[in-house]
Amino acid sequence: MSAHEADKTCPECGSEDTVRIVYGFPGTEMIEAAERGEIALGGCVISPMGGDSDRRCRVCDWEWTVEWG
Repeated sequence: MSAHEADKTCPECGSEDTVRIVYGFPGTEMIEAAERGEIALGGCVISPMGGDSDRRCRVCDWEWTVEWG
């Protein structure tokens, strides 16, 4: 398993059924993508300090931050 694939695996339950969390005011396309389960909506406000979660498990709803770089 590559590091990129490991980042998509839920650290809580081990499921690979995870999606990216998208922040900001959602338009029609984002809402439809969330309804299809392609993304998760994270809300309109993000922390100015960073650290907002960017993945959500569709099995157990755990959220985490992928370490990039």
